[in-house]
Amino acid sequence: DGKDVPVGATGSVNQVGIGDMFGTLLKNPQMLVLFLVFTILYIAQFTYQANYTYYFIYVVGDFTKMTLATLINAFVGFLAAMVMPKLGAKLGKKMSCVFGFLMMSVALILVSFFGAPNGVPNLTAYIIIMSLLMAGTYTWMPYMVVLFLDAGEYFLYKTGKDTRAIAAGLASPPMKIGMTVGNTLGLALLSAIGFVSGGAFEISVTWIANFMRVTFMLPGLIYLAAAIIMLLFYKISDMYAQANAEKMQQGK
Repeated sequence: DGKDVPVGATGSVNQVGIGDMFGTLLKNPQMLVLFLVFTILYIAQFTYQANYTYYFIYVVGDFTKMTLATLINAFVGFLAAMVMPKLGAKLGKKMSCVFGFLMMSVALILVSFFGAPNGVPNLTAYIIIMSLLMAGTYTWMPYMVVLFLDAGEYFLYKTGKDTRAIAAGLASPPMKIGMTVGNTLGLALLSAIGFVSGGAFEISVTWIANFMRVTFMLPGLIYLAAAIIMLLFYKISDMYAQANAEKMQQGK
């Protein structure tokens, strides 16, 4: 049915022009909701990723500990990649995204509190809590492109206009926008709390608390916003999407 498109491969499948992209988004409200949700999601992701290595350098004080944390989280990610899609099959595509976004939100907010309480690093708590982030990631990731295709089929069924080719391509720009905005935002926030790249600055309890807020808490709240928007404004259920697909197959 054209939905078995691997995540991350959409750029090569469809080259979407700017005019086509915005034209489709303006005409298809459900596509616009998805585009907004995943753009927000990637802004949160890259805001956090822009700065989290500094947790090991300046908060833990030992960059080599990042290797251990990365290995453990990679192992958890491997397990989550096998287990979480099974949960997703029971929750449905929309609720898998909402649940996954909430897991990531909770993980980052908890890390902001327990990753360095009172300025004292707690690497064990960091590793355990960030495992929840990995589990959340693999809860929503398998469904991103399929959701865009569902929105394309929904629009086709409602209007008779086929935008499915553009729909798959629209899954890629949110990551590019999120990378640009998130990296810029992350570095700007770091500068705002007194970080000087390659320079001397005081690593105080106050600085560590501010660092944990801008690096973990703020992206966690942005993830929460993505979950709320998805929950409230995305209306295409799995049953409705399947019914649309079957009706279009019958009409051929």
